[in-house]
Amino acid sequence: VLGSGWLVWVSLHALGIWALPYIVIVNPIDLISILVFGFIVVAMQPYLLSQQRGVQLFNGTALLGLGLLLISSLLLRMLHHYLGLPYWSEQAWASNQVQMSLTMLWAIVALVLMLLASKKVLRYVWMIGAAVLATVIVKLIFLDLSHSDTITRIISFIGSGVIMLVIGYFAPLPPKLSH
Repeated sequence: VLGSGWLVWVSLHALGIWALPYIVIVNPIDLISILVFGFIVVAMQPYLLSQQRGVQLFNGTALLGLGLLLISSLLLRMLHHYLGLPYWSEQAWASNQVQMSLTMLWAIVALVLMLLASKKVLRYVWMIGAAVLATVIVKLIFLDLSHSDTITRIISFIGSGVIMLVIGYFAPLPPKLSH
């Protein structure tokens, strides 16, 4: 719980400003955040492998939310340092480039989750990936469609559509396990 709280705070507030140049993933904030997240994953492993579907789904969803926040923060930190884009602020939600980047990142996360779940026959992981994909679709409709300019909107929609086609072809819903 402490690790999760720290990770949320660092993800929302730490810009990664220090005397060294910013290099994605190879800087103290990103490295420590990734290590803390890895520790949380290992600590939650027994709950993720539980036979109770409700326990799996709750812990998988909590871990996914934390993971999405972590990688979204890594992306936003990189965009902030290299392109001068806003970091977790009201201006970030209004920035076309930030929104397009988050849409593509979340769609890729959904793809990875659904491919992994399909290969390992983990139906609940596939459902969590589908929830991320649903979030991407809602974000596309309500945020990207109404607030983006033409180019970023086109890139978001085409990129997400291609990822959804790949998911549909390579990551079908795993069959239910019969008891």
